[in-house]
Amino acid sequence: MDITWKELFAIVSAVQAWGSFWLRRKILFHCDNKSGVDIWDKGSTRAAHTMVLVRLLYFYAVHHQLNMDRFWKLAPTANPRPDSTPAWPTQTFMRASCNAGLTKFHAFCDQYNLHTHPASSLTLQYFSVHEARHISYKTIKVYLVAICLDHIENGYQDPTRDNLLQLVCRGIRRHQGNNQRNRLPITLNILRTLKEQLHQSSYTFQEKLMLWSAFTIAFYGFFRASEYVNLRWDDVTYDEEQMSITLHQSKTDPFRRGHTVHIFKTTSSTCPLKVLKQYKDSVTSTPPNAFLYHAGRFTPLSCPAVTRVIRQLLSQAGLNYMDYASHSFRIGAATTAAAASLPTWMIKSLGRWSSNAYLSYIHCQPSRTPAIHRLLAHTDASNQPEWDPDCMHRHINQLN
Repeated sequence: MDITWKELFAIVSAVQAWGSFWLRRKILFHCDNKSGVDIWDKGSTRAAHTMVLVRLLYFYAVHHQLNMDRFWKLAPTANPRPDSTPAWPTQTFMRASCNAGLTKFHAFCDQYNLHTHPASSLTLQYFSVHEARHISYKTIKVYLVAICLDHIENGYQDPTRDNLLQLVCRGIRRHQGNNQRNRLPITLNILRTLKEQLHQSSYTFQEKLMLWSAFTIAFYGFFRASEYVNLRWDDVTYDEEQMSITLHQSKTDPFRRGHTVHIFKTTSSTCPLKVLKQYKDSVTSTPPNAFLYHAGRFTPLSCPAVTRVIRQLLSQAGLNYMDYASHSFRIGAATTAAAASLPTWMIKSLGRWSSNAYLSYIHCQPSRTPAIHRLLAHTDASNQPEWDPDCMHRHINQLN
């Protein structure tokens, strides 16, 4: 089940368990899932399994005569405060965005002689449209959440709960369109190109080993960018045949149970085990972080640094480098696994995906399109058994 279903399931379970004790009372739920809050507001969703929870929620509300309300906050804290005082986000980058949003809001109100506390819905509409010229819809949402939390902490009502403001935000989102980045996969051919350009670059020998080791581990381990740049030597063990990397936390492991990724030796020029041994032997001291720059001082590898190096190397190779980033290794691993005719359940397991999001990572190579069309031309749908998506690649390979 998706995270939205899990969030609503917790609320429905609470109402079912304690609804009889809340008879004719007003209940305020704090939820950190924006999709769940939107579904609650609309009272409907296209997801059938989530709609079951929505109906149950409204049923219990009527049965126990409850006046239920919700409040969306970005993230809980380790020591939550009372419900009347929602928590500010604990992530550094989120807190910085919230503070920046409040600063811009106060400057906007000072410029046009508007009240900051309490701010009217019309003021927030003007502010949202004003900022939409420079920032994205998602950033505007973060700014509005910061204004909301600031008002509640100062004893005012939430000024963002206004239908007109929601319509203005929806119009901003439609006007800006879909700004989702088009990230291309780093497949084996691109990976070999990176190796060639890295060999010709001006990096030191140790930095070349470090970067190439990070690239190969990211590809063969199906790692997210945040997972391989923060790798520590204590989490890596290896022998002559394989390496084992322990992830203490990840995106799909909310309870921090940990997961061990095994990467085995290959005979190709992109073997991650071989280059890791070379890199480990070249490191005179062993700092906690595995991937570090050693020019003058120890500088940990970061996602922006990986993206910068990838684009620099691909630019030297004459390729269109702007659509490649630190996450492209994971996308390329999924694309390569699909091209190798691995079943979908295996790809999902290798990448540690808890949903079907990995399907959007798989890019269909243009060279395979003629075989697909030949397969369609020779298929009689009336005599076919139940469709098996894992058999598709085998049929295409037979036609090739």
